[in-house]
Amino acid sequence: MRSQRLPFHRKGLFSLLSVLATLLLGGEASAQTLYGAATNSASGGQPRPSSLYTIDPQTGTATEVGPIGFNNVTGLAFLPDGRLVGSANGDNEFVDNTALLIEIDTATGQGTLIDVIDDNVNGECGRMPDITYDLTRHTLFGYSDSCDTLEGLYTIDPVTGAGTPPANPSGFDDGGNGLAAHPVTGTIYGTPIDSDGLITIDPATGVATLIPASAGNGVNAVNALDFHPVTLQLYGSFRDFDGNDDSFLVTINTEDGVVTTVGPTILGLDAIAFSRFCGDGQPAFNEECDDGNDVNGDGCENDCTLSLCGNGTVDSGEECDDGNFAAGDGCDALCLLEAVCGNGTQDPGEQCDDGNSVDGDLCTNLCALNPAINGGGCALSVPRAAHGLPSFSAALGVLGLLILGLRVRAGR
Repeated sequence: MRSQRLPFHRKGLFSLLSVLATLLLGGEASAQTLYGAATNSASGGQPRPSSLYTIDPQTGTATEVGPIGFNNVTGLAFLPDGRLVGSANGDNEFVDNTALLIEIDTATGQGTLIDVIDDNVNGECGRMPDITYDLTRHTLFGYSDSCDTLEGLYTIDPVTGAGTPPANPSGFDDGGNGLAAHPVTGTIYGTPIDSDGLITIDPATGVATLIPASAGNGVNAVNALDFHPVTLQLYGSFRDFDGNDDSFLVTINTEDGVVTTVGPTILGLDAIAFSRFCGDGQPAFNEECDDGNDVNGDGCENDCTLSLCGNGTVDSGEECDDGNFAAGDGCDALCLLEAVCGNGTQDPGEQCDDGNSVDGDLCTNLCALNPAINGGGCALSVPRAAHGLPSFSAALGVLGLLILGLRVRAGR
């Protein structure tokens, strides 16, 4: 996969330029995979089985992956390890008003129970209309509904599924809809039904605040939210309650809540999530590359950083990599081996190289023959055998010449 290697210190610049190019050209942005969960039914009410779909983010067109095996999957989120998790209705499997956390196979759509998030048995919340993974806080959040007491921002353990109720109510009490955390700023957005607009939620207190400019723009009819992993545009699923209950894929302006239709989509779309983990083969805003494998040294490391000269690892196409760009240390700034006096190998331009820094022996520390020992500048050379090493006979010859020279000097 390697083309031209770039110095390691240019990684940030390269990443920025690649993202800008993506935004300008739009090709890579459209290639990002958007998943959705839908019942393929316009009516709500009773629990209905959900299926997993892939959705074209440019048109809204949905393609079924397969049945999930759980009812009313209303929230989806990708975890950093690549797992797709969802929130589902567990009334049939457990007691009424039970919210479940499930894991979903993106290849088949099949869901597997992780555990109960919460229920109404203890006066808490038995619905989780949407979930989102906050990359800035490394936390899975959910917005609760059907609550006897507090409606608001839950934290959810992605391993055990256990939900922790909010310390304070959000300030809205008519049910959930969408939830999404901005991947860069960590701002958490929501669309409660009775908000009449787009809200932000403080994760420290749980208190929600209406974005004033969004009031009356109909964004509270958006029942699922997620940010595009490259453009960082907020997407949503809009349900036309004033029409035929049709579903539409939309984008939402986070400043004023203006909703723009992308296109019609599958009926009953109630959850969306963009694939955004390292290793999915789709570079995101926080990745320098993503080749879809875990092989290091192939141009893209398994942490989605570029394999670049200067990273201290000898990658494919490099002769060396000492982790710096200093010249004269044996490895140059392009990760090519360079001739260095003192490396024990006679390189071009050197008369000798004995691998030490002693200046009073046969070979000076400038890799030149020592004239004081070699008879006042006699151009004594050391023949090299295969692999660049002096032959044994040549070494004996040089030793003999040294002994003869010493005897001559002793006799003067």
